Amino acid sequence: MIYFACSKCGKRDTRPESQAGSLVFCPCGKSNRVPWPSHGADPVPASRPIPILDAEPAPQPRRAAPRPEPPPARPAAPEGPTFSRKPMRLLGKVNPKFCFHHDDSPSETTCSACRLPFCASCVVAQQGEQLCGPCKNFRLAGMGRAERVLPLSIVSFVVSLAGGPVALILSLVGLGLFRGDGMTMAALALCLVGAALPVGGLVLARMALRLIDQQAHSGGRSLATSCAGICIVELLWCSSVAALVVRQSSY
Repeated sequence: MIYFACSKCGKRDTRPESQAGSLVFCPCGKSNRVPWPSHGADPVPASRPIPILDAEPAPQPRRAAPRPEPPPARPAAPEGPTFSRKPMRLLGKVNPKFCFHHDDSPSETTCSACRLPFCASCVVAQQGEQLCGPCKNFRLAGMGRAERVLPLSIVSFVVSLAGGPVALILSLVGLGLFRGDGMTMAALALCLVGAALPVGGLVLARMALRLIDQQAHSGGRSLATSCAGICIVELLWCSSVAALVVRQSSY
């Protein structure tokens, strides 16, 4: 029998001499080659430590990677109030004594649109107004834009068109009732009811013209003007019929 020990765990094992030189596996998973027999040698006593053949070197402990040094701390900001115009502008506080674009230039004029202070080199004159660069570009871009018809102008024009037939029919009905005895008040009431739509159309036309003057890109001025003219004609017709009824009733 051949006596040998595992090179990894040191466990004793025996193999017959016929397996000398063969490769065997220990229960720990290490492969060992059976040594050749040496005649006359005593078996390895149990009390003697068995030398570990082909022992693997013990693993060296891994060195920890050096920790990166922390970045240097930023210097603390100086305490106490400091005078700086640029931070004030970033915080939304504009210094009216200096130009909005140039912190070191004193303000000489104010933009007519945004009301911000600027120096003379930052504004241009356009249609009698002093405008800064962004406001000037906005005005120029809006000049080539198509005007949007104001919906109130369309509504007033429709009301004026509907008020014409209503005023005509009611006034004629009032004249027909006036021929009867004691129908003067009924005829006047019909004339007043017929004038209600023209009055409403005239008010809407006035509101539309005011909004068009306030909004630069709103259209529909011609519709509102036509509505006002039609409503005035309708009111003149209703007032003429009412005056005729009053005159005939006085006789």
